[in-house]
Amino acid sequence: MATSSEAHRVSAARTLLYTLLISISLLSAAELGVAAYSRFFGEVSTGRLILIPDGGPSPGRSSNETVQRFKSSTFSDYFAFDATLGVRFKPGTWAYGLEPDSKMQPRIAETHHLAINRFGFVANTSNPDEEIDYAGISRDPKALRILLTGGSTTAGWGSSSNETTWASVLNALLDDWASRHSERFDRVYVINAGVFGYRTSQELKKFLDETMYLRPHFVVMYNGINEQWTYSGNPVDYSLKREQYQLMEPFNGGRAYSPALLFPHLVNLFQEIGAAPSSGPKNIYGYKTPGYLRAGAAEIYDSQVRSFRAVCEAMDIEFLYCLQPTMGVGQKPLTREEEALKGYMDSPFYPEGWESYTGRARAFYAAVRNNLLKSWQHDLTALFDEVEDQVYFDPRHLNDRGNAIVARWIFEEI
Repeated sequence: MATSSEAHRVSAARTLLYTLLISISLLSAAELGVAAYSRFFGEVSTGRLILIPDGGPSPGRSSNETVQRFKSSTFSDYFAFDATLGVRFKPGTWAYGLEPDSKMQPRIAETHHLAINRFGFVANTSNPDEEIDYAGISRDPKALRILLTGGSTTAGWGSSSNETTWASVLNALLDDWASRHSERFDRVYVINAGVFGYRTSQELKKFLDETMYLRPHFVVMYNGINEQWTYSGNPVDYSLKREQYQLMEPFNGGRAYSPALLFPHLVNLFQEIGAAPSSGPKNIYGYKTPGYLRAGAAEIYDSQVRSFRAVCEAMDIEFLYCLQPTMGVGQKPLTREEEALKGYMDSPFYPEGWESYTGRARAFYAAVRNNLLKSWQHDLTALFDEVEDQVYFDPRHLNDRGNAIVARWIFEEI
């Protein structure tokens, strides 16, 4: 017969069990409620694009609809979900972006389209040569191979055609040089591995998984503007951008690459409630909780660049890093057309005013410059300071003239 103390222990254990079960049931119900609410109304942080405001009133309803259509459907025409990179170009498609109209409002570019070849690279011609054998050129002792990594400015957003990307212009310059001066090489392949929106961690991951097997003689990393965000959280989360999250909504319940958590919607809700208003975007670039790695954007950027260089050095690959120019950071005398582009920074596509954008960009670039101490690191932010004609397609991307100047500088450096 059980003693009173034993009966008391059994009763206490039963009460604890019931309490746990009831608590788990209540939390589960709350999780389902918050998840359902956020899914249909988009007002609770779950890592989904629709939860992040565009930043202020839209200057025009039609242009805002254009941007939303672009982000929700156009990107999916040429972007595919990738389990480790977030997104990649779909082979055999055409990539196109937005351009400013006469009122500095975004419209889908009508003529600035880029052909993606069957290997998923931006081609150097508008009619990609489908017979290029990348495995063959990687073994060709007479072929000079240059690999370019970066985001949309490397890929060619703003170029009037594939032939006017700086990758294609660089290829032409090197081809001419090889035909007239080189005894070792008689053909040149500049491989444009730039992808819209990519950051250094994606570039490095793609190189380690894929493009290193092309055995390039040179790797040129050209980027900077995509990195200027305060970092806190998972490095892969840091790589992804808003439209990339949107593409990944059908996967992982919209929580791409986040750590496994019990009741993730409730955890996000509590993080949102407790987050300081100045902490910036909370569901794009990683978590803002003290338990996760924290670092400034410049420090993370420098770490990624040095890691990329160390891998190349171990493989006996020459590595060239370029901090890309962007409008408002250098001292370029702006043309009338470029002055007008300042208004594009207050559009639904770039809903941040010009002063805020340039202030943030200049602070980031100043921090990055403190780490540019090696011979393989180059600050190109002053590249256009003596150029009087227009080089910018929009405040972040180059036109054909700008591409030609970048290509010439890199050609001379190589």
